[in-house]
Amino acid sequence: MPTLTPAEARRLDLNAEELGISVERLMGNAGKALAKVVRRRLPKGARAVFLCGKGNNGGDGFAAAADLQQQGLDVLVVLAEPAARIATPAARVHFRRLAKGSVERWTGRPRATWGKARVIVDCLLGSGLSGAPRPPYAAMIRWANAQRRHARLIACDVPSGLGSPTAFSPHETVTFHARKHGMTAANSGRIQVATIGIPRAADHDIGIGDLDLAYRRPAWDSHKGDNGIVLVIGGNVPLVGAPHYCAMGALRTGADLVHIATPEAAAKAMRAWSPLPIVHGTEPGDHFTPISTKGLEDLMDLCTTVLIGPGLGTRANTRTFAAAALAAAARRGLPIVVDADALDALDDDLLARHGHRMVLTPHAREFLDLAGAPATPANVHAYARKHGVTVLRKSSVDVVSDGTRTRECRRGHPTLTVGGTGDVLAGITGALLAKGAPPFEAACAASYLLKTAGEVAASMRSYGASALDVAEAIPSVLLRLP
Repeated sequence: MPTLTPAEARRLDLNAEELGISVERLMGNAGKALAKVVRRRLPKGARAVFLCGKGNNGGDGFAAAADLQQQGLDVLVVLAEPAARIATPAARVHFRRLAKGSVERWTGRPRATWGKARVIVDCLLGSGLSGAPRPPYAAMIRWANAQRRHARLIACDVPSGLGSPTAFSPHETVTFHARKHGMTAANSGRIQVATIGIPRAADHDIGIGDLDLAYRRPAWDSHKGDNGIVLVIGGNVPLVGAPHYCAMGALRTGADLVHIATPEAAAKAMRAWSPLPIVHGTEPGDHFTPISTKGLEDLMDLCTTVLIGPGLGTRANTRTFAAAALAAAARRGLPIVVDADALDALDDDLLARHGHRMVLTPHAREFLDLAGAPATPANVHAYARKHGVTVLRKSSVDVVSDGTRTRECRRGHPTLTVGGTGDVLAGITGALLAKGAPPFEAACAASYLLKTAGEVAASMRSYGASALDVAEAIPSVLLRLP
């Protein structure tokens, strides 16, 4: 397995928890793995000192220290901050397991008895740190490093301060599930990878961790447009609903603005439905032709993502228009969602040059037309790899691949077969791209968000839920984000 960034490690933890593996249990397993190594390194009758922070890395240390104490070993825990600041419920559970009188606190200088430890374990900061350690953590790290000649230094999961001038310098590191990004023998010593019970599905299947990884929360001081502006290009008479469903999917996902570009005959109906999307009639008539391209390019300059295809239609001149619109968006370096009828306007040259910024959202039949092969996970992976593009193949089990990574989403409800839910999915994908998520991460999160919103809508409307009901359920899923 490749190395994990802090964000990817968080994804696995959240997905595992959603699968029923609690953080408390994972922490306990991590503690057992760490305790096993510490016991092997600790001479008979000697003391081990655990330096623990207030987060989950500290919780791993509490769990390990408690296990060793139960085995009769001399183990002391030194807290960086008061016990009242322990930040997570799981860490507090394992803190309460520690033997009475075995916890002391750093108050600015070490006690002489700590220096007699033969093993010192770093459980201060873990992989979530950004920047250099702050007081009191920096002082604790410097003290521990000064004991390196006579004590065995062991890091828990990742050396605290890794990559900064003030970093813990261990003889060895016990890391969990996989190596963490940036770890080497030079900065982490001997690296041991311990399994802690994270199931394969937490990595292979799409879960709430994928949504957490992709979803960019708005800053308190952000302004209109900072959180994404989506341009939806689609619609013709009579298919006037598809762009509206896209717009509602994007807006309920948190895009600041959604523009819809559509022929004037379709625009009249869309304006009557809702004031939320900004509807532009880009040409007279009831379908797109190449004359629309110039007006579209002006709209593209206002937006951060382009979504093209829903309700576009299959006329020959509309396909010519779609190819020109795709090329115009690609020239601007915009992320692009390609859905429905616009999939027919793709060509290998466009994909070769700009596919890395695109998410294609075909269902099984559209994928067969696109790739000339059935929409199996292996074929989706092969097509994505060949063209350097992200593919989200819609089905009862969605498949997302960028040719390197392939994941599946097994959530959902049969009500999602109702017309328009694929358009909502395209809108969600567009909003996530507009907010800054990379294509693969956006596609995974969009699949999860649509299917989980479908479950919520079905809980209220059963099999009568509409595509708009699904879109309206999106915010309730976003409320589940930690």
